[in-house]
Amino acid sequence: ESLTPISSIHDRIRRWRSLTQKDINLYIGDVCDFEFLSEAFTSFKPDAVVHFGEQRSAPYPMIDRTRALYTQQNNVLGTL
Repeated sequence: ESLTPISSIHDRIRRWRSLTQKDINLYIGDVCDFEFLSEAFTSFKPDAVVHFGEQRSAPYPMIDRTRALYTQQNNVLGTL
C-alpha cells in the first residue's frame, strides 16, 4: 500500500485515451536489450527519447558492489 496510490501504467493509458481520444503505444522492455530497443524505435520512429526509468542513484547502489554495478549498467550503458 502507498500513501499516494499510483494507478497502473495500463490504467493511466486508458484514462489518457478516454480524455483525449489519442493512443499511447507502450513498449515494455530493458534499455540494455539492443534488439528490443531497435525493434521499438523502428516501429515507432520517435523524434526524441527520454530515459525516465533510470535506477535511482542512492541509496540502492550503496548497499553492495552488485547493486552498484547493476545501477551503472542500467543508467549509463543502457543509454548508449
